[in-house]
Amino acid sequence: MAFRSVSIFFDQIGQAQRMSADYNRMRQMSPESLSRMGVERNDIANHLYNKYFGNR
Repeated sequence: MAFRSVSIFFDQIGQAQRMSADYNRMRQMSPESLSRMGVERNDIANHLYNKYFGNR
């Protein structure tokens, strides 16, 4: 049981690191590129949170 908890913890750290990297990348994208992805600039954080953590 403890191993599973530690495994989940490290998985969440990895997801948070990927989310942070995606956020930094998307923050520098043009509004046109973001709109092609269906994301507005003020909605980047919500989009990424749902991508990495929303389907639990």
